[in-house]
Amino acid sequence: MFWSRFPCTPIKASCLVPYSLNFAGWYYNKSIFDKFGVKYPKDLMTWDETFELARKLTRTDGGEAYIGMELDAPDRIGGQMSLPLIDLKTNKALIDTEGWKKVLTFMKQNYELPGYKFDSRWDYPYIGFLQKKNVAMMTSWADQMLGPLEDMHKKGDSINWDWVALPNFKEYLGTGREVDVHMMIHSSLGKKKEIAWKVMSHILSDEVQTIVSKSGRLPTIANPDIEKLFGSDLEHRFIPIIRTI
Repeated sequence: MFWSRFPCTPIKASCLVPYSLNFAGWYYNKSIFDKFGVKYPKDLMTWDETFELARKLTRTDGGEAYIGMELDAPDRIGGQMSLPLIDLKTNKALIDTEGWKKVLTFMKQNYELPGYKFDSRWDYPYIGFLQKKNVAMMTSWADQMLGPLEDMHKKGDSINWDWVALPNFKEYLGTGREVDVHMMIHSSLGKKKEIAWKVMSHILSDEVQTIVSKSGRLPTIANPDIEKLFGSDLEHRFIPIIRTI
């Protein structure tokens, strides 16, 4: 039957079904590393090792302020450690814990590096990396980077970049951020349930999941042949094997 791909099949029930997966990586501008003679980051680095790279790259050169690494928001690191924000029993915040103190202390250490300059507004994560091109390393979801990087390539404004797995603290090394699952929902209140199921089933077909993979999104169906096509439709043929990102 056409809903055979779904984990939930009762036509009367509401059901969430994933159609693509989003993942995070550690992006870096190779040109900045080359300019200052610093070795590129690699998979499975600790935050301490990454900080040492940032220390060498955070500087002002020729009137341009270079930022070694931009960590974005605290939950980007805390998510790798599975740190909770709320105590589900008391509904109280869990920010004042050793885990979150570790995260915030590390971020403070980075922002206090000599040469780290804040503009009038905080724009380093994307404007700094993509437009100003003065950020050497940053974390981001793939769907927030691959599209803009592809557009820049088509306009002749490419960045010489690559990505590796997210760094982490030594005791958490080998784990990354949570997977961002993009979902479709079948509502029990819908009047066209059969049609809705057919559309959702088609989106999970090999045909559509191949399109998803080629466009730079991870497919949700288990098919190694489709996974191997990841990013193959992008003109900027930067796509390496998705190592341990």
